Amino acid sequence: MRGAWKIALGCGSLFAIGACALCLTGVWAVNMPFAEQRARHVNHFPLPNFAGPPPEEPPEGTYALVRYAAPLGANWAYVSEPREGPRRPAVVYVHGGFDWSIGALAWSRTWRGDDQSGMAFAQDGLVVMFPSFRGNHDNPGSAECFFGEIDDLVAAADFLAARPDVDPERIYLVGHSTGATLALLTAAASDRYRAVFAIGPTAAVTDYGDGGCLPPHVSFSERWLRDASHFVDEIRTPTFLVEGAEQPSNGDLLPWLDAMAGTAPVEAVVVPGLDHFSVIAPATEVIARAILDGGGPAGAPRISADAIVDASRERCATSVVEGSAASQAEPWASTPHDEWPQLVLTNEMSFSGRPPSGGASAFLIDAGGRAHVATAAHLTAEPGGIEPAVDGLAMRDPTRFDALLEEWTIYPRTQPEREIRATGLTEPAVFDDWLLLRTDADPDTLPSTPLRIAARPADVGDAVFLVGCPYSEETCVQNVYRGRVTAGAEGRFVYDLDPPVDVRGFSGAPVLDVHGHVVGVFSVSGELELNDDGLMIEGEADSRLVEHVAHCAAR
Repeated sequence: MRGAWKIALGCGSLFAIGACALCLTGVWAVNMPFAEQRARHVNHFPLPNFAGPPPEEPPEGTYALVRYAAPLGANWAYVSEPREGPRRPAVVYVHGGFDWSIGALAWSRTWRGDDQSGMAFAQDGLVVMFPSFRGNHDNPGSAECFFGEIDDLVAAADFLAARPDVDPERIYLVGHSTGATLALLTAAASDRYRAVFAIGPTAAVTDYGDGGCLPPHVSFSERWLRDASHFVDEIRTPTFLVEGAEQPSNGDLLPWLDAMAGTAPVEAVVVPGLDHFSVIAPATEVIARAILDGGGPAGAPRISADAIVDASRERCATSVVEGSAASQAEPWASTPHDEWPQLVLTNEMSFSGRPPSGGASAFLIDAGGRAHVATAAHLTAEPGGIEPAVDGLAMRDPTRFDALLEEWTIYPRTQPEREIRATGLTEPAVFDDWLLLRTDADPDTLPSTPLRIAARPADVGDAVFLVGCPYSEETCVQNVYRGRVTAGAEGRFVYDLDPPVDVRGFSGAPVLDVHGHVVGVFSVSGELELNDDGLMIEGEADSRLVEHVAHCAAR
């Protein structure tokens, strides 16, 4: 529709003279660019109040808390610390939801299947900014439901462009869900960004329905100016519309928006096998790599559905346990459980600036003939008694993690004299709830038998064995609980427990198959079934690392 009149009829009559547009009694007629329409419009309805205190201070060494100059005044933002050296590309990242406040999400470790943190952009070669908008925190103004926030996003790019370590010609905009819809509207209104990546947008704010921010019965003009489908043909910045093809998804809208854009530089990237949430982590990783690679022939980064699918499977050569999957059963696996060697351990750990903590479970894992400590990553946060939590950036960076770690020892529950020390993070903790730690302990003095990863992930119907000790049994050294897998999804499985058990203290314990090989680490993400005595009759395990090892072995 480039160059054509765009007319929306409400009520009353329309009179057009020359290049003018006249509105009478609710009629909205437009033959002017989106940016000019926005400049002439003023909001006329109240919005939810997201005002509150300033954002919390980020952990040291992660981001700086700053204010950036916006049209209504200074807004809060998190941004990478300035660094000396050559200018770097920068990314402005907007998360989903209708409350665009900022907080711990920016540095918290989250499940890969719904990682809205934007941490893929927190790497040495990039500057990343997480802006808040008008009406959030104690920022000036009120929220405007995808209207004035566009101007705040343009101001965020201006803020970055003024930094001496940012390349002002390489500033990119990335948003997810509602943040993607806002990014798409921003691309239609301004060419301030080098490229825009909208992950899971809708065509119009009204698509969010009663749960959205647009009040019912607002004027047609208010709805019109929040419907990107009217304006995608005006986009001048390379813009990528990214979404998973599986439900829940807005994927059906993307080809239609692409068609509405005509010859504008808009490309739909619908990714098979992923949904609105599981697409985020691999998509942001691919986008970050594309930006760092410098872009295609026209200067804009290139991404593809195939690249995002590949990233969703995790890159091989990223874990020390790859290639170490067991092919033969352990000789002790067929013996009575009370004759099994010591397998499960417990933890004591302390991190800089945090009270020490201890408990839960751990085990040793054999990676190419060398033992590493394995446990649950969530023990480095509030569930493990570590407050404040070790930030997600440190969980991905062994150097930063090691600088925070003061001490981590493991030993059999009733035999602390057999302790060994974990000296640091083996590899980035990117496999959901798996955490691997290095140890320099003498192989002849290890307090437990190192376990090996199973060659095949557990499947529904398989027998499994949970090895651990409940806190309620003070003299417990090691118990074994039999189960059978009852349900499974990518990276997790649920199994029944016999006998039922009080699982407090089991986080980080090994879950084994009939051959004595590790198929999961004990982890809880949802409600599990209890018996009348309050004991668990089912458990849950994280199998992400096991699935990764099997995937890489099959390549």
